[in-house]
Amino acid sequence: MSILKDLFGRVLVPRLVFEEVCDANKSPDSIIVTEAVQSGWLEVHDVGIDSIKRLAAISGTHSGETAAIVLAESVGALLIIDDKTGRRVAETLNVNCIGTVGVLLKAVTQRLMSPMEFRELIDRMVDQGFRLDTKVYRRVMKAAEDALR
Repeated sequence: MSILKDLFGRVLVPRLVFEEVCDANKSPDSIIVTEAVQSGWLEVHDVGIDSIKRLAAISGTHSGETAAIVLAESVGALLIIDDKTGRRVAETLNVNCIGTVGVLLKAVTQRLMSPMEFRELIDRMVDQGFRLDTKVYRRVMKAAEDALR
């Protein structure tokens, strides 16, 4: 989480997403997210439920992703999203997007993590079910290595 804080300073999350992560259980993720909110750099924002329902109905996106798209569009923020359908919807609304791998690669270029840490983290994510095309994997590994040259 500190990578997000270090890269962006302030991060917004829709209340719907916050509740999905934090209200269902007391997982390590929920504890980290709650602490980030309490420290002030992660801000929870309300998004109109009608806007979420309308966009979700016409786009087929999950309500959490839809809430994030609506929030990013309303404040002109960069949207961190991995879901392909959600990305397409966001891009049609002229919302700038970046994925998790892009965020981590940005952390390498900003020297917040080494290329080796990047590789280890991406490999762990893939081992835990994160889907990453083989060609994309090779390309981002090369980009991470080249970032510090």
